[in-house]
Amino acid sequence: MGDNYICNGAQMTCTFGMAPSALVVLPGRMVQLGEMTMANIMDFKPMVNVMPFGMCNTLSNPTVASATSAAMGVLTPMPCIPALTAPWQPGNPMMLVDNMPALTSQSMCVCTWGGVIRFTTDGQMPAIPNMTPPPIPGMPQPIQPLDELEFKSLEPWEQRQYQEDLKAAQYAGTSDLWAAESLERQAAEYEAAGDTEKAAKAREAANTYRASAQQKQNAAVEAANNKYRIYTQKSDFYQSQQPQQLSDQEVQQMLDQSLTESKEKDKQIAMVDKQIAKQDKKMAKQYQEVTKQDQAFREKYGPWEEAHAKSEDLEKRHNNLQTEANNWGEWANNAKTPEDRDYCLQQQQKYQGYADDMAKKEQQAKADEAAKMAELNKVVEPRAEAHRKYNEMSREKQALEDTRQGLEAEKKEADDTAQAAYHVQTARAKQAEHDQAMNEYNEAKADTRAKGQTARALQREEDQYREAADKNFTAASEARQWGDENGYDASKGENPFYDMHISETARYDQKAADVAVERRAADQEYAASKEVLHEKHEAVFGDEATFDYNTSQADGMKGMEKLVSKKNSQQGGNK
Repeated sequence: MGDNYICNGAQMTCTFGMAPSALVVLPGRMVQLGEMTMANIMDFKPMVNVMPFGMCNTLSNPTVASATSAAMGVLTPMPCIPALTAPWQPGNPMMLVDNMPALTSQSMCVCTWGGVIRFTTDGQMPAIPNMTPPPIPGMPQPIQPLDELEFKSLEPWEQRQYQEDLKAAQYAGTSDLWAAESLERQAAEYEAAGDTEKAAKAREAANTYRASAQQKQNAAVEAANNKYRIYTQKSDFYQSQQPQQLSDQEVQQMLDQSLTESKEKDKQIAMVDKQIAKQDKKMAKQYQEVTKQDQAFREKYGPWEEAHAKSEDLEKRHNNLQTEANNWGEWANNAKTPEDRDYCLQQQQKYQGYADDMAKKEQQAKADEAAKMAELNKVVEPRAEAHRKYNEMSREKQALEDTRQGLEAEKKEADDTAQAAYHVQTARAKQAEHDQAMNEYNEAKADTRAKGQTARALQREEDQYREAADKNFTAASEARQWGDENGYDASKGENPFYDMHISETARYDQKAADVAVERRAADQEYAASKEVLHEKHEAVFGDEATFDYNTSQADGMKGMEKLVSKKNSQQGGNK
């Protein structure tokens, strides 16, 4: 697709999206192209203009990273939610749509998670010729990011870093872009006021600023491209990054050992689960005994508590009455008249009688309390013993659960080791497949190049024969004309020059025809070889092949680090 204006409904793709999306231009805009609403660089709002691209498959997206982590490192795509923070770049200021540069098919937008969004269709009506934006005077052409083949040749971590650098490059020259947009708005205001001279000057200045911004963006993009443009094969990358290598036999031994250990831990966990189940039954039975003893304790404790409260109340009342009697006796000793002394003695005698009666009741209450305490003491010890046994069972169960937790941790370690060994084996198998596919690709490329050279050589040879035949035919025509002018009849064989050139023409035509047969056969072989080359290329650099290879190698590197660490720890423990 060339550089065309973008309209509503234009199809887009994201480098990390798994499905295309369509641009949405909100209704109400009056600028249209063939009844289709045109877009400008500000139509970048997520979930308004730019809809999701199916599922997102980059680990720079937190939701994808979280789902991948939950899936034990297996890449798990999650629903795409575009996260765009900057307008489309570059637009075309020679065509303003609502006072903003028009959007073109060369425009791009970078997602916060690193995806580069590009247009695959322009959204224009197919029934009319596509409108191509006019060139901007003095405007440098934007530098394109790495092509798909170069991008796929990068390692996953390089792809993520490149996308971040590319996103940062889009902000280069932002101040110049703001100045250009401000000048373009002024130009639109001047045009509306009818001052075309000022409008032209403002637009010229805007183009100067926009050219400066484009140059800065080009420099930043080119720097990122040069940093990550890699043509060489890096099949030994992960091996060279590993501090130590384990042989295939060692990896297989660790895999077998881990699987055996995992099965053994499963058996031990099952045995502990049975013990925990038995302990739960014992605890359930003991809990019934605890409940029974608690009920018996509450039945005895209630009456004792009432007797104790009654005893304390009577003791308090007895003490109060005795204190009152003592006070009246003291007042009698301090009386100033016989009458007062007699009255105080009478009161003392009365309250002393009350106190003595209350003392008898108190003694009776204390005896009743003692009897209730004796009854209570009979159930205290059985209750304490029931609780002691239950607590002991609880501690035994906790010990079993701790044992099970330890076994689960050991099983997880064994499973992680087995998975690491499996990843290493898979990575090495994928590495071998990749190397084989790369060799086949190189062979197919060499074969295609050779067949292409053969076809081109035959084409050149055929062209040379055709050219020689044309030259001889021209010479024959000139000889015949000369003969006719001088009385030599070529039809009667009187013109030897004509006969010679005609004979040469036929000879070269025959040679050209013979070579053409060879050339057509060579072209067919060349076309077939290119198809094979395409298949071999997909086997090495195709999306699926690249994803499988990079994922397996990344998992293999992590798996090898895990195995080496475990082996070193085992050797240290043996020492």
